[in-house]
Parts: sequence; structure tokens; C-alpha cells
Amino acid sequence: MRPKLTQYLIDKGYVSGEQCSEALQRQVIFGGRIGTNLLELFYITEEQLLEALSHTLHVSIADPVKLREIDPAVIQEIPEDLARKYRVCPFESPKGRIHLAMMDPTNMEAVNEISFITGKVIKPFVTTESKMSFLLEKNYRIRREMRFISIPEEEKKRRKEWEEKKKIQEERAAQQMTEKAKAPLPAPSAPPVSIEARPPEPVPAPVPMPAGAPEPEPAIDLTTFEGASLNLAQAKNREDIADTLTAYANARLERVILFIIKGDQVQAWKAVGLWETPEDLEKICFPIKDPSVVSTVFESNQPYKGPLIEIPPHIKIIETLGSPYPEEAAAFPMAIRKRVFSVLYGDNAVHGAPFSDLQDLKKIVLKAALSFEILILKAKILFQS
Repeated sequence: MRPKLTQYLIDKGYVSGEQCSEALQRQVIFGGRIGTNLLELFYITEEQLLEALSHTLHVSIADPVKLREIDPAVIQEIPEDLARKYRVCPFESPKGRIHLAMMDPTNMEAVNEISFITGKVIKPFVTTESKMSFLLEKNYRIRREMRFISIPEEEKKRRKEWEEKKKIQEERAAQQMTEKAKAPLPAPSAPPVSIEARPPEPVPAPVPMPAGAPEPEPAIDLTTFEGASLNLAQAKNREDIADTLTAYANARLERVILFIIKGDQVQAWKAVGLWETPEDLEKICFPIKDPSVVSTVFESNQPYKGPLIEIPPHIKIIETLGSPYPEEAAAFPMAIRKRVFSVLYGDNAVHGAPFSDLQDLKKIVLKAALSFEILILKAKILFQS
């Protein structure tokens, strides 16, 4: 069945099934919640999303006015580790109670643990994912993800185009209703012919399971072509795909970064290699229009292998990683319907070893893109009512 949240938004006329389907595809690629993706596509307002969340979860909305300036004494009621763990933020504390803004007010584990630690009764209120990220950064100094800091101009343009398209559709619908009202009533149709029901097909007897506990499955070796292919076929989410792809690539390249292209921005997503993954990986962000190996691959939808010239985006990448500057780099596009949404980058800067044959890596990147398409299709199948 279609999720209650999107069903409510459709029933209220806030969005169409087509728009929800687009948001689902975006959710598989970029992560986040379905409501967040609808917001970022400008298909709904925050007020409409809060209304839908409150209705479907049967919980009151955390008053946006009260969330603007929260008493520091109230914030101190809940430690930072709990706020980070459960993505929650207190905003009022009246008479032995704590009014708690939550993305998931039905999470009773969070409510019970916070109540036990604070010794107070917890009253949950719902807020959006984007608002929670802002609250945690403002009140607990927990850094927001890059997606919640700005929304690309390209998406604003798409919103304007959609509004114009919707206006035309509404005008056509109104004209059709007028023409239908003026048309004569059709003659009554003949009653339907009854069809004899087919006899039920026999259900095969269940196959008995062998006695004894099943043997544990051996761990899949992600550094082999067969292992990486199998794991991509079994991937349950975007993180599974990214982990498999970077692990396989890292067995052939010393340093690997997986970039995601969102709107008009390039954002580093995952990094593996001889360094420890830097905490400030999110700082690697630049416009796709700026010349770089990523923009070259994005525009051509073709792999790249060659020198990494010293230009601002490349310098920013290497400075953030704190490793030697490479003389040569390789990059591969991931695309759905010829539209590139991610780029895999790699080099051998640390030891300067020559690249091995990367044809199998190119094939695994193509399989990773196919795995994303499969996840999108699964999400759409579950979405359809």
C-alpha cells in the first residue's frame, strides 16, 4: 500500500502521484525522507508537510514560533549525545514535563530513554527533517548536512516550470468539465455478462526444511568482481551500493572518493583510502559549472583517465584530504537514463604506482548505477496503491 503520508498529500491535492514518484527516485539517490525530497523539489510547503505528518502520526506540531528561540536552560535538559542519537530537540519544560520536537514521535524507545534519564514526562511533537537539522546545529552545534544548507537554483527553476505546467493542466481540466456538462447524456449500457469463476488452482505442498540450524553464509569479498556484483544485486539501500563500490575501487586505487551531483552542486559523499576519512568531508563542495574532473565526466558521461591539473576544485579536494597531489587520476560516471548523478574518483598519489587495468572497475560502476535503478523501481512498486 502507498505510504500514509504521501497518500494524505495526494488526497489533499497538494501533490500528484507523478511528483511523489519523482521524489522517490530522488530519495533513493540522495537519501533523506520522502517529505524532505518533496520539499526540496518545491512540490509542497513546510506547512503542508507538517499538516500531513501531524495527521498521519496523530501528534501535535511543534510550534515553529517556539522553535525559533529556545531557552538555553531547556536545551540543557537533554544531553547532546541523546539529541544526536535520536535527532530530537526540547523546546519547552513546563511543570515536570519536556516538550520534545521529534522527526519520529512514534519512537517510544527514544521517549522512554529520555524520560528515564531526565526524570520527566516527555510529550512528543512532530517537526520536519530539515527543521530538526537546523535546530540541532543552532542549539547543540551538531553540523547540518550540506543538503539542508542551500537549495540549488536549478530546482527553483524546475518548481516554476511545474507551476506553469500545472496551471495549464487546470485550465484544460476546467474546459473539459464545461464541455462535458454541455454534452447530452449517453444511452444506458447493456448489463454486464456474468463470467463463470475459474476453479482455484491447487496450492503446492510446502517443501519441508531440513533438520538442524542452517549454516551461516560466508562473508562476501567486495574486492572481487564476483563478490561486488553479488552485493550490488542484493543491495538494500544507497549506503550498501556506495560501500560496495568504494571497497571494490579501493582494492585497485589507493584513494577513492564518491561524489554526488545534486542540482548544480558537487558534493563529496564517501571517501576511502590510506587516510582516515576526514570529518569535514562535506566541505568538498563546488558548483558543477566550475572546471574539474567531475564536471568533465558529468558533461561527457564518459570515464576519464589523465592528469589532475591544479585548479581550485582539485586543490580543495586534495587539501581537505591532506594527502600528496596526484599526477594522474581516474573518474567514472554513474547515470540513470543518461543523466549522471554520481562520479567515482580515484588516484594513486601516495606511492605513485601506475594504474592497473580498470575495465572491471568500469563494469562495476555500471552495475552500481543499475542497482540504483532497481532500488528506484522497488520503491515505486511499493508506492503504487
